[in-house]
Amino acid sequence: MRRKGFALAMALVQMLGHGGVIAAVLPAPATLSPHLGGFQYLSPIPGSGLNSPAHTIVIRPGGRLDPGTIEPLALEVSGSVSGPHPGRLAVARDGLTIVFTPDRSFTPGETVHVRSAPGLGAVGGVGLPALDYTFTIASETPPRRPMLEWEWPARTVAPGLVAPATLRNDLPREPGGGLPPPQCSLPPGYPVTQVLVANDPEPGDIFLAPFYGAIADAHLLILDDLGMPMFYRMFPGGDGTFDFKRQPNGLLTYILGATDQFYAMDSTYAVVDSFAVGNGYATDLHELQLLPFGDALLLSYDREIVDMSAIVPGGNPRAVVIGLILQELDPARNVIFQWRSWDHFALTDLASPDIALTDSIIDWVHGNAIEFDADDNLLLSSRHLNEITKIDRKSGDIIWRMGLNAVNNQFAFPNDRRGFSHQHDIRRLPNGHVTLFDNGNFLDPVYSRAVEYNLDEVNKVATLVWEYRNIPDTYGGFMGDVQRHASGGSLIGWGGTYASPNLTELHANGSKALEIAFDDSEQVWWSYRAFRFPWRTTRFTFDQDSLDFGVIGPGDIATLPIQLRNTTAEPVTISCAVITDSCFTLVTGLPATLAPAQPATFRVAFSPTEPSTHRAMLYLRQTTDNEVVAQSVPLIGIGSGAGAVGGATPPEFGLSGSRPNPFARATTIEYALPRAERVRLEILDVRGRLIETLVDGPRPAGRHAATWSARGAPSGIYFCRLAAGGRTATFKLALMR
Repeated sequence: MRRKGFALAMALVQMLGHGGVIAAVLPAPATLSPHLGGFQYLSPIPGSGLNSPAHTIVIRPGGRLDPGTIEPLALEVSGSVSGPHPGRLAVARDGLTIVFTPDRSFTPGETVHVRSAPGLGAVGGVGLPALDYTFTIASETPPRRPMLEWEWPARTVAPGLVAPATLRNDLPREPGGGLPPPQCSLPPGYPVTQVLVANDPEPGDIFLAPFYGAIADAHLLILDDLGMPMFYRMFPGGDGTFDFKRQPNGLLTYILGATDQFYAMDSTYAVVDSFAVGNGYATDLHELQLLPFGDALLLSYDREIVDMSAIVPGGNPRAVVIGLILQELDPARNVIFQWRSWDHFALTDLASPDIALTDSIIDWVHGNAIEFDADDNLLLSSRHLNEITKIDRKSGDIIWRMGLNAVNNQFAFPNDRRGFSHQHDIRRLPNGHVTLFDNGNFLDPVYSRAVEYNLDEVNKVATLVWEYRNIPDTYGGFMGDVQRHASGGSLIGWGGTYASPNLTELHANGSKALEIAFDDSEQVWWSYRAFRFPWRTTRFTFDQDSLDFGVIGPGDIATLPIQLRNTTAEPVTISCAVITDSCFTLVTGLPATLAPAQPATFRVAFSPTEPSTHRAMLYLRQTTDNEVVAQSVPLIGIGSGAGAVGGATPPEFGLSGSRPNPFARATTIEYALPRAERVRLEILDVRGRLIETLVDGPRPAGRHAATWSARGAPSGIYFCRLAAGGRTATFKLALMR
């Protein structure tokens, strides 16, 4: 790929860094190939500059290595100032990559010479060719730190933006609204949310990392669809938390700004691992992707001194230019792949009107998302280039560059003349399309949207197949994401918006399933991304999926037990209970402490005030000054008179129907028993195959209800079958996603 402008700039940087003597001039672009010497990939790239002093050397020959043939003494690494550098030479777990780790760092400004004689190792029984190349270390390195500089426009304020100090976010309030009763208060500083729309949303919980203003504190938050906290943790003085999500391996990961690394929690919310970039760089907050085979993808923002007067008129001779580093770490935390913007992008690729090449600090690339592509390559989103870049994960070469508003766009956009601007969150879908969050900075008119493109990567054509704009338009000038669900629906995190909502979830047909806003009239809260994931903590667990009270007569009270088990090695104190329907009450006194690995029984009472079906959620919480952990269980009960004849006992056995039907996510099935029976309630497909068992056990006489959430089931016709006391009844259901 072209490296226009960079070779000249780096030559001048090296010259100025050594008293006017040219210490190292980068080769012309044609000789900057990572295939130099017959190797597939080398890092640092031969002839490259501005490398970190704490650098490993990565060698990938292009085939599977025989570890027994690796000869450590066959590789010589020497600095022009620091002299020979002994170190450790090993084959990475992938079996394809050799990693050399020097015993000490290189000296700033020096040239590093890498040599090997034939016989360093062998691929398929054939010895590797000799190596003989150099790279240079940055002469001066500004302080490295996490990229906590915010993305909102510094020069241009979009229409409708209001300064955070003066904004009031007054939202319409609905009864309940996810707020706990006064006797069950949440920790100080909890970012209260408001559910604006709830219309049969997806299964799972909402993941957020809320922050505001100067980001003094850090917050993690998991909400259910009622806006109730299932998990909350606050880190006082933590400088913000970002990219809070569930990884494919089930761990929850986030970055804590004050510590410069990502953390991973298990299902009890215990921290069990951490991740940080290597080679002496600082970990950036924007992305951690854990790959199915155990590797990790991370970003770093690399600050370097560049003489910009050699690039543009009026350029600062000592500008701090922020480049981008992309790394892949194996499970042993070896950097087995590194890609640097310095080697592949030109400084003049900058496309953001908000950044000037004459500035003293130039946030040149601002990468914000990595996606592991279906063909094992990588997709990179660079906000300040208005570009999505596809990178060959084996060689580091650029495969293509895409963005209608980018300097180096290679794609045609036949039905999207607007293009995307300052985008976030590039993701590849199972159907081959890609989604991203188009922040829309500096476009006319100004608004943000979620978009999906069908990419013809051979002919370089990007066809817009879906977009979503809110009504009225929502503008999130920074941050944001789009998550596509398996059902075809989408969740959109609006990022840095100054007006509600903060997230919108859509059904596959485009209708709203869920909408949530941060509800604080004094502060403007944001979350870098918003996600939905299936989730349930195992710190403490219920022994039942629901409590079914059956039919209760007027003035009667029924109580049922439910057991909560502490699965950890530490005591758990349940200090709070919230129930969303006042006909149900917890009659067990709180607080209640569960000993390690022990259960405790809680009793719930049901006393209906009217002849109707009552459905509620019971939340039991462990609460401290900085944390909330909750478990929830559905409660179902029927007040007598709700379809019953002559009292609480229904007149006959059978299925009463389901609501809703047809349905898109979940439906509640009601059935009646004239006497106590052992019941089996099943869902079958049209071929009579068992899909799920909803009830299998004894139930008292009366009316009952069970919910089928239809998780993972495709659209179609299903049957509900009730069997009890030698009798059966069947009812047809229509699932329409």
